Amino acid sequence: MRPYATFSIVAFDPARQEWGVAVASKFLAAGAVVPWARAGTGAVATQSYANTRFGPEGLARMAEGLSAEETLAALLAGDRAGGDRRGCQSAAILVIREGGGYSGFNDRSMDLRVDDDPDPVVKRKDLLELHHLYFGVSRPEDLLPIDKALAREIQQLLRHAGYYSGEITGVYDEATRRALETLFGIENLEERWQTGDRIDRVAWTFLRRRFGFAEGG
Repeated sequence: MRPYATFSIVAFDPARQEWGVAVASKFLAAGAVVPWARAGTGAVATQSYANTRFGPEGLARMAEGLSAEETLAALLAGDRAGGDRRGCQSAAILVIREGGGYSGFNDRSMDLRVDDDPDPVVKRKDLLELHHLYFGVSRPEDLLPIDKALAREIQQLLRHAGYYSGEITGVYDEATRRALETLFGIENLEERWQTGDRIDRVAWTFLRRRFGFAEGG
């Protein structure tokens, strides 16, 4: 029998100034209980008979200047060995960076939760991939020039999806561009939209899969 245990990981990225907590547990909606983080301060994971007061108390102590290690000695008064062997029910990941939230309105760069699932860690991985798709930044090497062959394929996909009724000409004209921009918006891909004659490879790969277009077909 494969062993299970409640586990959490707390990490800090000094380059991006991000604090993160990941957790998996045999507990409903562990993401609402275990991970706590504050931009510019630190992160706390309260697990295994979690005391939800430890999160805000721990962040307050770190804000006062205590290290993460000192904060854990003060809150937990020693190691808490062992994990939950009953199985796995929920998983979550929380990443905090100042101004890192959607459109910079808050600090939650990432807050993904699987509250009740037979394989929550795998489901969380799927959500993480979607998060990178929807909120990731287009890299220069992922911008494909829309040549005639690609423009033709874009028109075919748009027609198949019901957003384009024009001729399949292979010309990336205004009607094709407007239809593609509409589809990007409906599929929540606005962050990867390009105004020129290029298309984000990651978004295009997603759209091909989404609408059943095989590679090279």
